Amino acid sequence: MTSSRRNTPLLIVAILTALLVVAAVIAVLVRPGAEAPDPDSPSGVAQRYAEHVLAGQFDAALGLLTAELAAGCDPMDDGYARDQRVTLVSERIHGDSATVTVNIAEPGGGILGTGDYQYTDRFTLVQESGAWRVYESPWPYTICYPEEEM
Repeated sequence: MTSSRRNTPLLIVAILTALLVVAAVIAVLVRPGAEAPDPDSPSGVAQRYAEHVLAGQFDAALGLLTAELAAGCDPMDDGYARDQRVTLVSERIHGDSATVTVNIAEPGGGILGTGDYQYTDRFTLVQESGAWRVYESPWPYTICYPEEEM
């Protein structure tokens, strides 16, 4: 048996492996990103609210709060949430209330100040006049508190 015949199975395995690797890379690169939630869904409202707070657009954020929270609210800006990233984990609707669970990442929170510190928190939303409104939010995104908490 010549050496070329002995190497043929090895060559076939190498070619198949290379093709699988190329196919996997292509699949990852062309994979569609996560779709944005419906802006009027609980997740969409929580996302828009967080984006407004992150951008310092408190008047727009106030428009997504419950009437109770927005009434007489003077938005507080401690700037803490500005460098955070918020990622949707889940949404659960319970009649006229909903819980949107999110992952919050803060830069530089890892060991020796490298990487991100991450934790899970939630937004609570309620329906008012057919629209979802934020009732409670993770503390870095809380710009107004109910009167009994003040």
